[in-house]
Amino acid sequence: MANHPLATVVSSGAEQTMSSREIAKLTGKRHDHVMRDIRTILVDLYGEGDLPRFGGVYLGGNGEERPCFNLPRHETLVLISGYNVQIRSKIIARWDELEARNNPALAAGMVLAKLEAVEDRLARIDGMGKMTVHKVTGLEREVGLSARLDETVALLVERKFAELQMAVVPDLTAGEVIEMAGITDMKGLRRLARWVSDRLRQVHAERRVAVRRAKLGRTRAYVFDERVCRDWLIGGGKEAMHMRAQEMRGQHVLRLVVPAKGDGQ
Repeated sequence: MANHPLATVVSSGAEQTMSSREIAKLTGKRHDHVMRDIRTILVDLYGEGDLPRFGGVYLGGNGEERPCFNLPRHETLVLISGYNVQIRSKIIARWDELEARNNPALAAGMVLAKLEAVEDRLARIDGMGKMTVHKVTGLEREVGLSARLDETVALLVERKFAELQMAVVPDLTAGEVIEMAGITDMKGLRRLARWVSDRLRQVHAERRVAVRRAKLGRTRAYVFDERVCRDWLIGGGKEAMHMRAQEMRGQHVLRLVVPAKGDGQ
């Protein structure tokens, strides 16, 4: 079975892995260079004979199957040990996110730990504010500021908790769903994202799942629940998207055809 370009394999009883495509995206490296690095460390660790154990495929932009690697956490960490600190941090953070997503207890622990850090920082700010106000205006104004700070702390913690919940299960844009379906060559597919967005909004409405609008750079776009997107792709959305892409490319080619001089005369 072909994996989507950034597949992270998680199945019941199976070891979670990260694909070479996703590693390339996180590190900013070319996929063929990442494949070369992976092949080197796997041969050093296990020999040529074990390479197929980590092998996989994904669909390229033309629908052809292309090779990739799917690495468990240990082999991923061995690979990035030769990369710089910033890259290692990105990969490790992504692994923590993936493991938390499939472990509710771990996800809750991560959220609570981050909230405790936020509350501790806000408590220090609260204390500094009280000291400053006491020095300048006395105890009466300190009490008033403390009450306002308490309200601010509660609001900030509530917002931070919502942000962290979103970070545990990130939403996807229509473009990311298109990439998951294996479509990377967008020539002639300028309207495909709109088509995918319309279908996903309909599916979310049928499942009574909210669709958000998020700020992406200078624009705002719809973002969709990842689980709903994956179910839609598996349930026929991927095939429908490829068929629609073929239709759009055919229409694009027809628009580019210029009649030869004298045709129709």
